[in-house]
Amino acid sequence: MYHPAEGNDEFIELRNRVKTIVSLFDPRIPEHTWQVRGGIEFNFPPDLQMRPGGRILITASDPEIFRNKYQIAEAIQILGPYTRKLNNLGETIRLFRPDAPLDPPDPDAGFVPYLHVDEVTYGSSLPWPLEANGFGDGLQRVRLEKDGSNPGNWSSFSPGGETIGDRDEDGMKDTWEVAYGLDPDNPEDAFSDPDGDGFFNLDEFLALTHPLDAQSALRVERFELMDRGMRASLGFRAQPGLTYIIEATSAIQSDAWTEISRTLPTNTSQDLNWDISITDPIQNFFRLRVLIEE
Repeated sequence: MYHPAEGNDEFIELRNRVKTIVSLFDPRIPEHTWQVRGGIEFNFPPDLQMRPGGRILITASDPEIFRNKYQIAEAIQILGPYTRKLNNLGETIRLFRPDAPLDPPDPDAGFVPYLHVDEVTYGSSLPWPLEANGFGDGLQRVRLEKDGSNPGNWSSFSPGGETIGDRDEDGMKDTWEVAYGLDPDNPEDAFSDPDGDGFFNLDEFLALTHPLDAQSALRVERFELMDRGMRASLGFRAQPGLTYIIEATSAIQSDAWTEISRTLPTNTSQDLNWDISITDPIQNFFRLRVLIEE
Protein backbone atom coordinates (compact mmCIF):
# COMPACT_ATOMS: atom_id res chain seq x y z
CA MET A 1 0.00 0.00 0.00
CA TYR A 2 2.28 2.75 -1.27
CA HIS A 3 -0.30 5.55 -1.67
CA PRO A 4 -3.22 4.96 0.71
CA ALA A 5 -6.42 6.97 0.54
CA GLU A 6 -6.65 9.85 3.00
CA GLY A 7 -6.88 8.58 6.57
CA ASN A 8 -5.45 5.15 5.77
CA ASP A 9 -1.95 3.76 6.27
CA GLU A 10 1.03 2.53 4.28
CA PHE A 11 2.23 -1.05 4.64
CA ILE A 12 4.30 -3.73 2.95
CA GLU A 13 3.50 -7.42 3.06
CA LEU A 14 6.17 -10.11 3.11
CA ARG A 15 5.19 -13.68 2.17
CA ASN A 16 6.98 -16.97 2.58
CA ARG A 17 6.19 -18.85 -0.63
CA VAL A 18 8.04 -22.06 0.29
CA LYS A 19 6.89 -24.97 2.44
CA THR A 20 9.68 -24.65 4.98
CA ILE A 21 10.33 -22.28 7.87
CA VAL A 22 12.46 -19.26 6.92
CA SER A 23 14.59 -17.62 9.63
CA LEU A 24 14.85 -13.87 9.12
CA PHE A 25 18.26 -13.74 10.80
CA ASP A 26 21.69 -15.33 10.61
CA PRO A 27 21.37 -18.52 12.76
CA ARG A 28 25.04 -18.13 13.76
CA ILE A 29 24.58 -14.50 14.87
CA PRO A 30 20.84 -13.91 15.54
CA GLU A 31 21.27 -10.15 16.01
CA HIS A 32 22.23 -9.95 12.32
CA THR A 33 18.75 -9.80 10.82
CA TRP A 34 17.14 -9.31 7.44
CA GLN A 35 16.52 -5.76 6.19
CA VAL A 36 14.18 -3.84 3.91
CA ARG A 37 15.79 -0.94 2.09
CA GLY A 38 14.71 1.57 -0.56
CA GLY A 39 12.41 4.48 0.09
CA ILE A 40 11.86 3.00 3.56
CA GLU A 41 14.21 1.37 6.04
CA PHE A 42 13.38 -1.50 8.37
CA ASN A 43 15.46 -4.05 10.31
CA PHE A 44 13.69 -7.24 11.38
CA PRO A 45 13.90 -8.18 15.08
CA PRO A 46 16.16 -11.07 16.17
CA ASP A 47 14.92 -14.68 16.28
CA LEU A 48 12.00 -14.02 13.94
CA GLN A 49 10.86 -16.90 11.73
CA MET A 50 8.20 -17.19 9.03
CA ARG A 51 6.07 -20.33 8.92
CA PRO A 52 5.51 -22.02 5.55
CA GLY A 53 3.16 -19.86 3.50
CA GLY A 54 3.15 -17.24 6.25
CA ARG A 55 2.85 -13.51 5.93
CA ILE A 56 4.17 -10.51 7.83
CA LEU A 57 2.87 -6.96 7.57
CA ILE A 58 5.38 -4.14 7.99
CA THR A 59 3.64 -0.86 8.71
CA ALA A 60 4.42 2.83 8.77
CA SER A 61 2.39 3.18 12.00
CA ASP A 62 2.37 1.46 15.38
CA PRO A 63 1.60 -2.27 14.80
CA GLU A 64 -1.09 -2.57 17.49
CA ILE A 65 -2.83 0.62 16.41
CA PHE A 66 -2.73 -0.71 12.84
CA ARG A 67 -4.15 -4.10 13.94
CA ASN A 68 -7.02 -2.55 15.86
CA LYS A 69 -7.81 0.00 13.16
CA TYR A 70 -8.13 -2.62 10.41
CA GLN A 71 -9.34 -5.52 12.59
CA ILE A 72 -6.51 -7.83 11.55
CA ALA A 73 -6.46 -11.35 13.01
CA GLU A 74 -3.97 -12.10 15.78
CA ALA A 75 -2.57 -14.90 13.60
CA ILE A 76 -0.99 -12.29 11.31
CA GLN A 77 2.35 -10.88 12.43
CA ILE A 78 2.58 -7.09 12.24
CA LEU A 79 5.92 -5.29 12.60
CA GLY A 80 6.93 -1.66 12.51
CA PRO A 81 6.97 1.18 12.28
CA TYR A 82 9.46 1.52 9.45
CA THR A 83 11.27 4.80 8.90
CA ARG A 84 10.72 7.18 5.96
CA LYS A 85 7.87 6.75 3.47
CA LEU A 86 6.99 4.88 0.31
CA ASN A 87 7.19 7.15 -2.72
CA ASN A 88 3.77 7.86 -4.23
CA LEU A 89 5.38 8.13 -7.69
CA GLY A 90 7.13 4.76 -7.50
CA GLU A 91 10.53 3.43 -6.45
CA THR A 92 12.54 0.25 -5.75
CA ILE A 93 12.13 -1.67 -2.47
CA ARG A 94 14.69 -4.40 -1.72
CA LEU A 95 14.84 -7.28 0.74
CA PHE A 96 18.29 -8.34 2.03
CA ARG A 97 19.62 -11.10 4.28
CA PRO A 98 22.93 -11.04 6.20
CA ASP A 99 25.91 -13.13 5.16
CA ALA A 100 28.76 -14.18 7.46
CA PRO A 101 30.98 -11.29 8.65
CA LEU A 102 34.33 -10.94 6.94
CA ASP A 103 37.21 -12.57 8.81
CA PRO A 104 40.79 -11.40 9.36
CA PRO A 105 43.15 -10.79 7.64
CA ASP A 106 40.61 -9.05 5.42
CA PRO A 107 41.09 -5.31 5.96
CA ASP A 108 37.29 -5.04 6.37
CA ALA A 109 37.15 -7.80 9.01
CA GLY A 110 33.90 -7.64 10.95
CA PHE A 111 31.96 -6.08 8.07
CA VAL A 112 28.60 -7.81 7.48
CA PRO A 113 27.76 -8.15 3.78
CA TYR A 114 24.08 -8.29 2.87
CA LEU A 115 22.78 -10.51 0.08
CA HIS A 116 19.89 -9.67 -2.25
CA VAL A 117 16.75 -11.77 -1.68
CA ASP A 118 14.06 -9.99 -3.68
CA GLU A 119 13.04 -6.57 -4.94
CA VAL A 120 10.06 -4.68 -6.29
CA THR A 121 10.24 -1.65 -8.56
CA TYR A 122 6.71 -0.27 -8.71
CA GLY A 123 5.16 2.64 -10.58
CA SER A 124 2.11 4.86 -10.20
CA SER A 125 1.02 5.19 -13.84
CA LEU A 126 0.02 2.75 -16.57
CA PRO A 127 0.72 -0.11 -17.06
CA TRP A 128 0.65 -0.24 -13.24
CA PRO A 129 -2.89 -0.50 -11.75
CA LEU A 130 -4.15 3.05 -11.28
CA GLU A 131 -6.55 2.04 -8.50
CA ALA A 132 -3.54 1.73 -6.17
CA ASN A 133 -2.50 5.36 -6.67
CA GLY A 134 -4.43 7.06 -3.87
CA PHE A 135 -7.84 5.52 -4.59
CA GLY A 136 -7.94 3.08 -1.67
CA ASP A 137 -6.51 -0.06 -3.28
CA GLY A 138 -3.07 -1.57 -2.89
CA LEU A 139 -0.77 -3.52 -5.21
CA GLN A 140 -0.89 -7.31 -5.02
CA ARG A 141 1.72 -9.57 -6.62
CA VAL A 142 -0.03 -12.16 -8.80
CA ARG A 143 2.72 -14.83 -8.89
CA LEU A 144 5.15 -14.68 -5.99
CA GLU A 145 7.86 -16.54 -7.88
CA LYS A 146 7.70 -14.18 -10.87
CA ASP A 147 9.49 -10.85 -11.41
CA GLY A 148 8.45 -8.33 -8.77
CA SER A 149 9.20 -5.41 -11.07
CA ASN A 150 7.01 -6.50 -13.99
CA PRO A 151 3.74 -4.51 -13.92
CA GLY A 152 2.01 -7.44 -15.62
CA ASN A 153 2.61 -9.47 -12.46
CA TRP A 154 0.65 -7.06 -10.28
CA SER A 155 -3.04 -6.34 -9.75
CA SER A 156 -4.93 -4.01 -7.45
CA PHE A 157 -6.74 -5.27 -4.35
CA SER A 158 -9.10 -3.84 -1.75
CA PRO A 159 -7.72 -4.37 1.77
CA GLY A 160 -9.68 -7.05 3.60
CA GLY A 161 -11.34 -8.43 0.47
CA GLU A 162 -9.06 -11.45 0.15
CA THR A 163 -9.64 -12.64 3.71
CA ILE A 164 -13.44 -12.78 3.76
CA GLY A 165 -14.44 -16.18 5.15
CA ASP A 166 -10.84 -16.96 6.11
CA ARG A 167 -10.24 -15.69 9.66
CA ASP A 168 -6.70 -17.01 10.04
CA GLU A 169 -5.79 -16.06 6.45
CA ASP A 170 -4.20 -19.43 5.70
CA GLY A 171 -5.73 -19.68 2.21
CA MET A 172 -8.49 -22.11 3.21
CA LYS A 173 -12.13 -21.08 3.68
CA ASP A 174 -13.44 -21.30 7.23
CA THR A 175 -16.44 -23.40 6.19
CA TRP A 176 -14.15 -25.95 4.52
CA GLU A 177 -11.90 -26.15 7.57
CA VAL A 178 -14.84 -26.68 9.91
CA ALA A 179 -16.31 -29.35 7.61
CA TYR A 180 -13.11 -31.40 7.86
CA GLY A 181 -12.43 -30.81 11.54
CA LEU A 182 -9.67 -28.22 11.05
CA ASP A 183 -9.30 -25.03 13.08
CA PRO A 184 -10.28 -21.82 11.21
CA ASP A 185 -8.31 -19.82 13.78
CA ASN A 186 -5.04 -21.76 13.38
CA PRO A 187 -2.99 -20.86 10.28
CA GLU A 188 -0.50 -23.65 11.01
CA ASP A 189 -2.92 -26.40 9.92
CA ALA A 190 -2.66 -25.27 6.29
CA PHE A 191 0.69 -27.07 6.19
CA SER A 192 -0.21 -30.24 8.07
CA ASP A 193 -0.95 -33.54 6.33
CA PRO A 194 -3.34 -35.56 8.54
CA ASP A 195 -3.95 -38.34 6.00
CA GLY A 196 -0.25 -38.76 5.19
CA ASP A 197 -0.68 -38.67 1.42
CA GLY A 198 2.13 -36.12 0.88
CA PHE A 199 -0.22 -33.18 0.27
CA PHE A 200 -0.78 -30.37 2.75
CA ASN A 201 -4.31 -29.35 3.74
CA LEU A 202 -3.91 -26.20 1.64
CA ASP A 203 -3.05 -28.35 -1.41
CA GLU A 204 -6.15 -30.46 -0.80
CA PHE A 205 -8.34 -27.36 -0.44
CA LEU A 206 -7.13 -25.95 -3.77
CA ALA A 207 -7.45 -29.30 -5.55
CA LEU A 208 -10.89 -30.00 -3.99
CA THR A 209 -9.66 -33.33 -2.61
CA HIS A 210 -10.34 -34.89 0.82
CA PRO A 211 -7.75 -33.93 3.46
CA LEU A 212 -8.57 -36.98 5.61
CA ASP A 213 -8.52 -39.61 2.83
CA ALA A 214 -5.09 -40.69 1.56
CA GLN A 215 -6.68 -42.06 -1.59
CA SER A 216 -8.09 -38.64 -2.48
CA ALA A 217 -5.33 -36.47 -3.92
CA LEU A 218 -4.35 -34.76 -7.15
CA ARG A 219 -1.79 -37.12 -8.65
CA VAL A 220 -1.07 -38.75 -11.98
CA GLU A 221 -2.29 -42.32 -11.45
CA ARG A 222 -1.20 -43.72 -14.80
CA PHE A 223 1.43 -42.78 -17.38
CA GLU A 224 2.24 -44.78 -20.52
CA LEU A 225 4.47 -44.13 -23.52
CA MET A 226 3.15 -45.22 -26.90
CA ASP A 227 4.08 -45.02 -30.59
CA ARG A 228 7.79 -45.43 -29.86
CA GLY A 229 7.81 -42.64 -27.34
CA MET A 230 6.11 -40.06 -29.55
CA ARG A 231 2.83 -40.11 -27.62
CA ALA A 232 1.96 -40.47 -23.95
CA SER A 233 -1.24 -41.27 -22.14
CA LEU A 234 -1.89 -40.25 -18.55
CA GLY A 235 -4.77 -40.71 -16.17
CA PHE A 236 -5.87 -38.90 -13.02
CA ARG A 237 -8.94 -38.27 -10.89
CA ALA A 238 -10.62 -34.95 -11.76
CA GLN A 239 -12.83 -33.05 -9.34
CA PRO A 240 -16.00 -31.20 -10.36
CA GLY A 241 -15.80 -27.51 -11.19
CA LEU A 242 -12.05 -27.40 -11.87
CA THR A 243 -10.14 -26.86 -15.10
CA TYR A 244 -6.98 -28.95 -15.61
CA ILE A 245 -4.17 -27.86 -17.89
CA ILE A 246 -1.24 -29.76 -19.40
CA GLU A 247 1.83 -27.58 -19.97
CA ALA A 248 5.19 -28.39 -21.59
CA THR A 249 8.70 -26.99 -21.55
CA SER A 250 12.02 -27.94 -23.10
CA ALA A 251 13.95 -27.26 -19.86
CA ILE A 252 12.69 -28.20 -16.41
CA GLN A 253 14.34 -25.13 -14.82
CA SER A 254 12.64 -22.78 -17.27
CA ASP A 255 9.69 -20.48 -16.52
CA ALA A 256 8.64 -20.78 -20.18
CA TRP A 257 5.83 -23.34 -19.88
CA THR A 258 3.45 -23.61 -22.84
CA GLU A 259 -0.15 -24.79 -22.52
CA ILE A 260 -0.86 -27.68 -24.87
CA SER A 261 -4.27 -28.83 -23.69
CA ARG A 262 -6.97 -28.21 -21.11
CA THR A 263 -10.14 -29.86 -19.86
CA LEU A 264 -13.57 -28.36 -19.35
CA PRO A 265 -14.99 -28.39 -15.82
CA THR A 266 -17.19 -31.39 -15.03
CA ASN A 267 -20.16 -31.74 -12.71
CA THR A 268 -18.93 -34.93 -11.04
CA SER A 269 -15.68 -36.55 -9.89
CA GLN A 270 -14.36 -38.79 -12.64
CA ASP A 271 -11.27 -40.54 -13.94
CA LEU A 272 -9.82 -38.72 -16.94
CA ASN A 273 -7.46 -40.17 -19.56
CA TRP A 274 -5.35 -37.73 -21.55
CA ASP A 275 -3.23 -38.30 -24.67
CA ILE A 276 -0.19 -36.05 -25.25
CA SER A 277 1.90 -35.72 -28.41
CA ILE A 278 5.63 -35.68 -27.66
CA THR A 279 7.69 -33.83 -30.26
CA ASP A 280 11.06 -34.62 -28.69
CA PRO A 281 11.04 -37.40 -26.08
CA ILE A 282 14.50 -36.41 -24.79
CA GLN A 283 13.90 -32.71 -24.14
CA ASN A 284 10.21 -32.34 -23.31
CA PHE A 285 8.85 -32.03 -19.77
CA PHE A 286 5.17 -31.89 -18.85
CA ARG A 287 3.16 -30.80 -15.83
CA LEU A 288 -0.46 -31.01 -14.75
CA ARG A 289 -1.86 -27.76 -13.36
CA VAL A 290 -5.17 -26.85 -11.74
CA LEU A 291 -6.80 -23.58 -12.77
CA ILE A 292 -8.52 -22.06 -9.75
CA GLU A 293 -11.47 -19.91 -10.74
CA GLU A 294 -12.42 -17.21 -8.23
